[in-house]
Amino acid sequence: MGVQVDQLMQLLHTSMAESLRVLAVLSEVELDEACEHVCAMGGVVRDLLTHNIDHERMHVGQVYSARYSLRKMQKNEVDRLMVETLRARTDLIAALIGLPDDALDARTPADE
Repeated sequence: MGVQVDQLMQLLHTSMAESLRVLAVLSEVELDEACEHVCAMGGVVRDLLTHNIDHERMHVGQVYSARYSLRKMQKNEVDRLMVETLRARTDLIAALIGLPDDALDARTPADE
């Protein structure tokens, strides 16, 4: 990876952490408040946030298309392992969102 790509990845990581901190304290009521941002398209905060998610996915498509056109696919085994490690860890973090602390060590019927 180049220096610029590494810096961009770090910036995106920092931005994601900050976004999650802000989102974590939003209430359902706040999600339904009117939003003046143009990307909310006259809707509410929830509309802006879902727009942003879709926008990120569009950028992913753009990067994959550019990689393909430039013949810069992730063929290196280390790159692939990094990608899959990141995906697995992100899936684990996503599974934990909204789980109360007391559920972490709770016994389930399968445990008994």
